[in-house]
Amino acid sequence: MFIESAIAMGISLIINIAITSVFAHGLYGRTNREIYETCISRNDSRFDINAFSNDTEEFDADIYKAGVFLGCQFGLFSMYIWAIGILAGGQSSTMTGTYAGQYVFPRNVFSLCFHLHKIVSYVSQLKVIDY
Repeated sequence: MFIESAIAMGISLIINIAITSVFAHGLYGRTNREIYETCISRNDSRFDINAFSNDTEEFDADIYKAGVFLGCQFGLFSMYIWAIGILAGGQSSTMTGTYAGQYVFPRNVFSLCFHLHKIVSYVSQLKVIDY
């Protein structure tokens, strides 16, 4: 189990380094106008160039602007890859949290003070209250 986790974390680290490197190389020290002109030169109406202001302030990236920047810089296909990557990152995070919760809580926390039937009852009551 430890080797599987280490391999998954290593691959995740490599992917995150690659993403950070691409954005650092493409966006560091650039102004809004430079990014705007890059998108204008692409001459593709599918990109939301209004996401970038046409001024000389340093570019302030967020997750949406990063995707549009990728599309303007590398083409439409890269913007779709970015969207799939964001979706996969969210799914991975959710699955990791769920797996960790399943491993930690029943073995360490709940086994100290609750029996299994009490845990199931408690969680079911919370779900009913949530609706």
